[in-house]
Amino acid sequence: MRNRILPLICSCMLIIDLSPVQAIDQDSFRIKMERMRQEADSMNRSLDSFNASMNAHMEKMLEEQRAEHMERFQEENIRSLNEFMARQREQDARKRKSLIIRGAGLVVLIGVWIFTFIKKRRQRVSRNEGGAESTP
Repeated sequence: MRNRILPLICSCMLIIDLSPVQAIDQDSFRIKMERMRQEADSMNRSLDSFNASMNAHMEKMLEEQRAEHMERFQEENIRSLNEFMARQREQDARKRKSLIIRGAGLVVLIGVWIFTFIKKRRQRVSRNEGGAESTP
């Protein structure tokens, strides 16, 4: 970039400073060229320092934005994870309730089956006892 700026500045200054009417000898021309080179170097140094400070500032801003983004990302992840865990707990509670209801229903059915089995057995025993006494 310096290679492009320096000739441009020099040519602009030559066009401005050198008019066809003025006659400039070589020594004064060299002095002016040296001064222009020094000014161009000074400008380039100041531009470089400005770019360096600007880059440092941009890096700082980007780091702050990254930190802020990461913080929001973590908060969102924590919130999503909490919601997921709450839904999971609700599903587990529903499954547990369903399992308890099914278990209770099974216990009731087994109780009815046992009660029916005992009742039929008593009826058979009482028929056999009553029938055994009447046959002799």
